[in-house]
Amino acid sequence: MHKQLTLVVTGLFLAAILAMPVRAAWAQTPFRTAKSDGSIVLNTGGLVQASLEEALFRVGYVVNNKDKHAAKIRQQNNTKQVHGGTLYGFEVQGRPSDNLASLFSNNRVTAGTQATFSFGVANLLSHQPSAKEIPGIVAGAEADTGPTHLKSLDYDWLTLQVTYSRNSSTLYTPTNAYADQFSRKVFDGYGVQLAYNLEFKSNRIPMLLGLAPGIKRVNNINDLDKIQVEETRTITSPDGLTQRTTTVTRSGLRGTYEETTQATLNSDFVFYPFLLAAPRKASVAFNVFTRSALGDNGYFIPGVGAFVTAPKAPLKVYGGVSIYRDKNKEAAVDIVAGFGF
Repeated sequence: MHKQLTLVVTGLFLAAILAMPVRAAWAQTPFRTAKSDGSIVLNTGGLVQASLEEALFRVGYVVNNKDKHAAKIRQQNNTKQVHGGTLYGFEVQGRPSDNLASLFSNNRVTAGTQATFSFGVANLLSHQPSAKEIPGIVAGAEADTGPTHLKSLDYDWLTLQVTYSRNSSTLYTPTNAYADQFSRKVFDGYGVQLAYNLEFKSNRIPMLLGLAPGIKRVNNINDLDKIQVEETRTITSPDGLTQRTTTVTRSGLRGTYEETTQATLNSDFVFYPFLLAAPRKASVAFNVFTRSALGDNGYFIPGVGAFVTAPKAPLKVYGGVSIYRDKNKEAAVDIVAGFGF
């Protein structure tokens, strides 16, 4: 039954991919769509992601000291429930315009350069069992029953994410004077998001909830049209008998450029129907999500996704697909790939 259900789900998602346009094919952090952040934040470990097609890559790492915090309490022979523990981390993203060698190209910052810093608190409302509640746990070591994560209603974490981004784009405005039709725009963006994540079980099925309100300063370069303009130049020799013609191609973005500050609200509901025991093997996670923003350029994006997760690490995603309705109310698909450590 397990195998048959997996085949059916895989077939449905493959059919959806073939039927819809693929809007983005670059790697993303777990449970995040191509052009919007999610509400699920990794609580430990690292992530490396890259896409040669889109020339986009991300590198991130999160440190979680909850085990050290719990071990300190347990070593003091304290049998009370263990609260607290902090986590912190970073993520760097880049999309060089010419190659993947650097975040910079031609002495300027390229589109897509971004840095995110995370600060969080673990076991905010929940608790970690003490040594007497789970026999075999000593000094933070896990019992033979396996990791406690995604096994009970006893783990949550709250993370503050601060993001700074910069992109440099070439705009093409054909209505301007000839000398001013191409212009360069440098944009500095920022964002703040407060993400709350909760792990629990219902009917033995591990589940994960995420809710993240935030605010961010963005521009609309992803919505502008990419164009190429060919310039032909003719040079005549002094005697007027010879002409040389050269053609130069210039690239730019055409459309109405805008910058705006948006209030955002992202949500995720992830469940693991095949992960009924300790997460010792790779599994499949299903995600039902929404991405929304308020204001004149506000949007509401609902979607679903299916992801293959790493053994003993249900939050580390190998790959998968997300199907959603984009800002233009059209169906779209994101293909996800990555490597966690």
